[in-house]
Amino acid sequence: MGYDCETREDSAFLFVADDPDLLPGIFSKKDMLSKMQDSNTEQIRREFRQRQSRQLLAIMVAVLIIVLLALVQKRSDLFGEIPAKMVSGLQVVVIGVFIGFTAFNWRCPACKKYLGPDIRRALCNKCGARLR
Repeated sequence: MGYDCETREDSAFLFVADDPDLLPGIFSKKDMLSKMQDSNTEQIRREFRQRQSRQLLAIMVAVLIIVLLALVQKRSDLFGEIPAKMVSGLQVVVIGVFIGFTAFNWRCPACKKYLGPDIRRALCNKCGARLR
């Protein structure tokens, strides 16, 4: 008929409907797949929002530190004499750390591929996952 029943080693029964519309609600394959996809989509969107927030924070912190270091270099009367090479080196380190963080953080939650330069991205170009 429309049901298959299997017995597993742990004595549990597994019911499978041949027709997706045969069992309504939670038991139909179509509903179960739909609920799993909705849950997965929401999880991907939530993860993307977290990654986006971290990325925006990293941008602000990196820019602030680079500007402060430039101010330190320009206004030696306020902060004392700091060698220009040291300030430039620190700026390079900040940029390097930011690039490293971005390479780690700015990835699609679904396929883990780099998302590119668009911070307000709605879809992953690689796998097509909805991000927003």
